[in-house]
Amino acid sequence: MPELGEVALFCKIINDAGENFTFNSIMNFSAKNPNIPIKWDEFGIRSECRGKELAIILFGIGAGADAEIRLLVHFSLTGLIFFNKTTEAPKYPKLQFITSCTTHSLFFSDQKGWGVWHIAEKGELWSDNRGPDPLTEYDLFRKNVLSNLKAKQFNNCICEALLEQLYFNGIGNYLRAEILFRAGINPFLPARDVLQAIADTEGEEGAKGEDILDLCRSVPQEVVTLGINKYAEDNKKWADWCQCYDKPGMTATKDKNGRMIYHKPEFIRVVKSKKVASSSTPSKPQ
Repeated sequence: MPELGEVALFCKIINDAGENFTFNSIMNFSAKNPNIPIKWDEFGIRSECRGKELAIILFGIGAGADAEIRLLVHFSLTGLIFFNKTTEAPKYPKLQFITSCTTHSLFFSDQKGWGVWHIAEKGELWSDNRGPDPLTEYDLFRKNVLSNLKAKQFNNCICEALLEQLYFNGIGNYLRAEILFRAGINPFLPARDVLQAIADTEGEEGAKGEDILDLCRSVPQEVVTLGINKYAEDNKKWADWCQCYDKPGMTATKDKNGRMIYHKPEFIRVVKSKKVASSSTPSKPQ
């Protein structure tokens, strides 16, 4: 599933296209997703993202253009956004936005076909079951984690907690491996112990280097800066960038949810710390 870095890249692709082109038609190739009721002869496109969620915003151009249309896109195991000099649909198309000059198209393709979108209700910005974005809302992200350490999600080991989207929106399987590897943290340590150690020193003066929450921002930022994409047809640059995920010499172990976590061979499961009273916050989707 596209993670924080990829979704941020998709957002940039859309915004770059929207800065240079206008559009006049949409092709919907997905029977299970809603058609988009465009009433404008010509419209513009821009995008926003938050963790693993992407918003595509359409707006009319010219006098009398009515309200914007906000599409909320949720990727599945696969999914790509790209802009090409063609109107010919690629493999596995779901959506196509055709430029007014009919020379270029913005595409959403999905090999598995599980990606979905819906037209947001008035005032609806994002899903309410995902937390702040570590890239664009870092201070809120950090506060959301450290002020909720009694939540039951932190009864799990740290590698499992990192997939809880209510607190780590956008972090997925490869990012958690890279973050934990760079932090030098055993993925099977109790999440609350790891994060409480950060909370206990929060606000203290003095250089401390990057902690695991800092890495939740800096590691996906590398993906954005380098323009690499795990889900691209040719993802060699992304694979070369990885230091831990699916790399020779690393060990792969299934977490309690059956997800594979890559880590140093010397790291093994440890006994969890004593649970504290948990809040009733429900577990959220990844």
